[in-house]
Amino acid sequence: MVSNGKDAQEQSIGEMMREEFRPAIEALQKDLADQERKVIETKTMINKLCELTGDAPMYADVGQASEPTIANIMSDTFYGKSLSAAAREYLEMRRLANLGPTNPREVFEALQQGGFAFDTKDETNAISGVRQTMRKNSAVFHRLPNGEYGLLAWYPKAKKSKSSDDDTSTSEQKSEDESETNSENQTNNAENDEQSSSAS
Repeated sequence: MVSNGKDAQEQSIGEMMREEFRPAIEALQKDLADQERKVIETKTMINKLCELTGDAPMYADVGQASEPTIANIMSDTFYGKSLSAAAREYLEMRRLANLGPTNPREVFEALQQGGFAFDTKDETNAISGVRQTMRKNSAVFHRLPNGEYGLLAWYPKAKKSKSSDDDTSTSEQKSEDESETNSENQTNNAENDEQSSSAS
């Protein structure tokens, strides 16, 4: 029992540290992207000078198309793509940046930054749509015990049967519905208390 409690505490501390370091990692990734752009600009200038002198370009890699990364998401990175494809691409970007899985809200924020056109302007409904898309497409996405999502390909031993996925989806939906119901009940109780106080 003591060992289990200690393991749970260490796991909790690890998760807290992970969340604490995320902003710093992402900030450093952006700084790195800026540095890489400057390097490319310098290499391009050197290649142009080489052309003027009649020499071959010294940096043949400059000018080659590169895959978008989490550090340089543009306003059209996810524009015109399906929700599933955009979410998958973003998770792949996180993997390349050593950031790993994340929650639906962060996926929503990244897709919004990248120009994805959500069907609704309501943020809560949009996040719910992201969650449902990843949860239902279990052949591509995988939900971790902590509620975050990654790609199923990252966890080859975690693949579940279709029936198991359906059970999980049903359980999650039930939990969300219960949470919403509890919230509504609390609101109604508060209104009733206010009415009782006014009447007295």
